[in-house]
Parts: sequence; structure tokens; C-alpha cells
Amino acid sequence: MCKRIGFIYEKIYDWDNLLLADDNARKGKKRNSYGVRHHDKNRIENLKSLQKQLMDDSFKTSEYKVMTIKADRGKIREIWKLPYFPDRILHHAIMQVIEPYLNRHFINDTYACVRGKGLNYGVERVKKALLDKDAKWCLKTDIRKFYPSIDQDVTMLYLSKIFKDKRLLSLLDEIVHSTPSGLPIGLYTSQPIANFVLSPLDHYIKEVLRVKYYFRYCDDMVFIGKTKNEMKVVFDAVTKIVTDELHLEIKPNAAIFPIGYEVKNEKNKRKRRRSNKRQGDRLSGISVHSGKNNAA
Repeated sequence: MCKRIGFIYEKIYDWDNLLLADDNARKGKKRNSYGVRHHDKNRIENLKSLQKQLMDDSFKTSEYKVMTIKADRGKIREIWKLPYFPDRILHHAIMQVIEPYLNRHFINDTYACVRGKGLNYGVERVKKALLDKDAKWCLKTDIRKFYPSIDQDVTMLYLSKIFKDKRLLSLLDEIVHSTPSGLPIGLYTSQPIANFVLSPLDHYIKEVLRVKYYFRYCDDMVFIGKTKNEMKVVFDAVTKIVTDELHLEIKPNAAIFPIGYEVKNEKNKRKRRRSNKRQGDRLSGISVHSGKNNAA
């Protein structure tokens, strides 16, 4: 077991860290955004107030605004929003400190919210795997309603396995348990922490199941192997771990199929094909063509 990290809470409310968090939190936002404009009227005083709340452990999450949107493929998603000050600034301040420690636990082939990686990197990794003469079958699966279903207690248990700083864990617990369930889509902290929650599963797949070719983007998982039976065994083992330990549910439409593939870059400018030309199953820009959809 890795040595747990302590004595880093103070780095979150370090003045330079708060200033950087304020700068980073406003990136991509319009300058005339109400939250930013309102904060900037008393920027220094606000940051001092946030610093004091952190120093005396009195910070409490602000009231959420919840909106419903229709996302890709017609999916209905709830987006949870918090005020720019103090919450969004604080979330950036936290991640600036803890993200490097979270990243240490990721395997090479997880691509969501990891600096220096992305779709192009994932595409190249898949292309390399598909050159292997034993890359004959694929398993593609994901988790049902991943973010809303994440177990908050499991999340805190996993975080406590790498952090021993009680003040930090108390602050993270305040944020993680600030909604009735899951990790809310829309928070800056949600994606990296959700990615971390699946990290023990990644290590189980690589180190216990010994799956040579395994790729994950958020909760979308792709496995490549030699036989259909190998993929069935992996699917059953992953389903059990996801259910028993993470308290999540693998979607029933998982697919096991013989490989033919098409790999594209983010702008879909280049593509590489192999004999099978049937309709593809996509993993965030990575397409692996399917034959039959069945995990039975």
C-alpha cells in the first residue's frame, strides 16, 4: 500500500493558490459573466473571506441550482451549478493541490481528465493494440447512470486510502456529500474524483485479471483479447467487482464481438480500417466495429 499523504490542507488556502484558483476558475467564462463581475467588485475581500473559512474549517457548500438538459443521443441529464464565489474558486483550489496525487494512481490507459492525455493519445494506443495478431475479440461496456449513481461513501473510503489529512478529508466529505447521491455533473471536482473512483477497478483488471489491452475513458471501457470466452470471463469478473465493491451497475447492453475497426482522430481527418466494415461502437472518438452485440 502506498504511503498516505498528509499535511496538505494548508496548501489549499495558501494565498497564491487561491489567486491562481480564481484565475483558473474564470477561464472560458465571459468577462461579463454575472458571477465573475459580482466577485470582482470585492475580489480581495472575498478571497480573504474564503481563506478564513478554510482556516477555521467553517466552509459550507452554497445552494445548488439544478437544470435539466438533453445531451448526446437524447439523454436527459441534470446539471448542478454552484456560485462562482466561493464554491467554484474553492474547487479549483482543491484540485490544484490534490490532482497530482490522484494522477499517480491512474493506469496509462485511462484518458478522461488526465493532463497530457486525451483522445488522440488513446487512439494511438488502440491502433497499436489492434496490430497485435491476437487482437481478435472486443468487449465494450459502460456503467449505468455513472455520475448520479456513484456511492459517496465508497468515494470517501477510496480518498481516505491515499490521504490521511483529516482536515482535507473533512472538506472533501463536505463537497462529496453536498448532494443527495452521486457526484453531480457540472462540478469541477466531479470528473477527476469520479475517474479516481474507478482507478482500483483499473488496477484489478490489469494486475489481477491480467488484461493486456484495456482502455477507459470516464466509465466507457474497451477490452481487446484473443477469444470470445476470454472476453466473457473478463465481463463476468468486472461486473462482480463493479456491483459488489463500487455499488454500481454495468449496463445490460454490453457488447462482445469479433474485431474489425475504424480509428479516427478528434477531427475525423484520418482513419484506418480492417476487413470488417460493419457498424462501429464508439469510445469517445475511438471506434471498434462490431459483429454481434452480446455479452451472454
